[in-house]
Amino acid sequence: MLEDKVVLVAEDSSTMRRIIVSIIRDHLGCQNILEAANGREALALIYSNPVDWVFCDWEMPDMTGHELLREVRGTPSMVDIPFIMITTRKDKESIVAAIQSGASSYIVKPFTPRIITEKVEALLDNQERRRADRVAASGTMAVQLTLKDGTEFAATLMDLSVVGCQVQVSREFSSQCSIYDRMSINLEDTLNYPEGFIETKGVLMRMQAYHNLLLRHDQVRAAFQFLPMEPEQRKQVIALVEALEKAKCQRNGSS
Repeated sequence: MLEDKVVLVAEDSSTMRRIIVSIIRDHLGCQNILEAANGREALALIYSNPVDWVFCDWEMPDMTGHELLREVRGTPSMVDIPFIMITTRKDKESIVAAIQSGASSYIVKPFTPRIITEKVEALLDNQERRRADRVAASGTMAVQLTLKDGTEFAATLMDLSVVGCQVQVSREFSSQCSIYDRMSINLEDTLNYPEGFIETKGVLMRMQAYHNLLLRHDQVRAAFQFLPMEPEQRKQVIALVEALEKAKCQRNGSS
């Protein structure tokens, strides 16, 4: 599963670190595993090695796992590295804080090898879905997100594919919902239907805060996988993707 990857395990407890390393080696097939006893050691290893995955404890000396996470997500080249937070904290506030800071997944101690395996499988599946062709939005395209309780959030489309989309939305959104929540996603499509929206539903797959100083800190990126659509809905989404592709080609041709 992770046979060709470089994995970093950051955990101040040597016993727990051995357990995590053993699971990654024996159940995920990874043989190239780096170890760190605190956040600063981990950060040094990340900067000096081509790390592909990070498994990190929250409570560590010198630099906590949460601080390490923010450092990693604040580095453009490491924005998309899978980062799994492992902790005894199971309160909603801690989970929300980790997600807002860019954690890819969250594991609460104690855990079993199966839990770690399932988390990694889910992230790998997400990576495959994200490889589906995506096209950037043209200009500012509105998206309306509606939670199950009726709460609405105005968002901006970042990119779109036939299987999902990525939007920019208020940071408050991340405290109102959780990964795998289902919601309505209405996409503005002024390219094909002036003043019209495409009504879809989707599953929230990941959220990530912005830490680049050039970007807005009051916003988060949210990625969705579309739920199965009616034929007409799917036709509309495909038409929008094609229109965005056409607009992209026109921009490239005029540049």
